[in-house]
Amino acid sequence: PDGQFVGIDSNTFFSKTKEGNHVLHAVFVDLEPTVIDEVRNGTYRQLFCPEQLITGKEDAANNYACSYYAIRKEIIDLVLDRGTGSGLSSLLLERLTDDYEKKSKLDFSIYPAPQVLLAIVEPYNSILTTHIAIEHLDCAFISLNNKLADFQENLVQYPHNQMVKCDPHHGKFLACCVSYHDDVIPEDISSAVATIKTMCSIQFVDWCSTSFKVGINHNSLTIIPGDDIAKAQRVVCMLSNTTAIGEAWARLDHKFDMMYNKRASFCKFFIKDYEKLEKETDSVEEAEGY
Repeated sequence: PDGQFVGIDSNTFFSKTKEGNHVLHAVFVDLEPTVIDEVRNGTYRQLFCPEQLITGKEDAANNYACSYYAIRKEIIDLVLDRGTGSGLSSLLLERLTDDYEKKSKLDFSIYPAPQVLLAIVEPYNSILTTHIAIEHLDCAFISLNNKLADFQENLVQYPHNQMVKCDPHHGKFLACCVSYHDDVIPEDISSAVATIKTMCSIQFVDWCSTSFKVGINHNSLTIIPGDDIAKAQRVVCMLSNTTAIGEAWARLDHKFDMMYNKRASFCKFFIKDYEKLEKETDSVEEAEGY
């Protein structure tokens, strides 16, 4: 890709440079340059403005407190089990709320997976940043750090294609949106929704009258050349808001409590900021309350 736009111009996702190229409305920030260097030198580098690829010289070493209180930089790509994604993301959300109070803020968050532990302090980072997210975000799309790998190992007809490990039968749905792509017959969708309502296999809250919101796009899903995703005859994605996600929070809270009660890795987070300790303890209690 050379940044030249073919077809109807769109200012929603792209802006035009002085050279006539189109670059994405996106800012990438990280404390160390390794990952963003792949974008700078990759096949699609012409689609990004170099001034919007910002890197530092060292990372936060999986430390929320270090990135939030000490380094004080900004980041928008959220990976909440690590230091940069948790601490700097929290700081950015606070700044965005101050500068753009009336603008909606959406978050695509990756939380630590129950079976995979990439850093011993993941529960600390996740709980502390969730407190900030609850206060400043309007909508959050949550996935676990190992679920993408699970997609490659399991057949789609089994319930392993959920982005969060929880049983939807154990909670109630507040909202549910199902989006279809390509070769889909509307009558088949209506029949499937009616069957689900008749079976009562899942429950909605009493005040939700619409149940399922369904969208159909008859255009084929766009596949990037050389991508690992194969072209499919039809694709469906469901976004839901369900109380069943409490199972994921309970697992995370349990891991946090086990570490916090023993003060495991405690000095790493608070030795330089004892005055912040009371604030963070309150944050933990509030996050666990949800």
